[in-house]
Amino acid sequence: MPSKSQKQHDFWKIVSKSPEFAKKVDASKKVADEFLAADKRAGRYQSRRNPLVPRKR
Repeated sequence: MPSKSQKQHDFWKIVSKSPEFAKKVDASKKVADEFLAADKRAGRYQSRRNPLVPRKR
């Protein structure tokens, strides 16, 4: 299932890259990888360089 928003996509990207954050929010790296793969297949949500830095508006 692809992410529902850019914010959710960024969350799963952080979970996938940071084991400490994944443990803190009690999320599985495997689930994060599944979401990111579904986003890639669907061609949705571009990955930003650093999801921890807020977007300029």
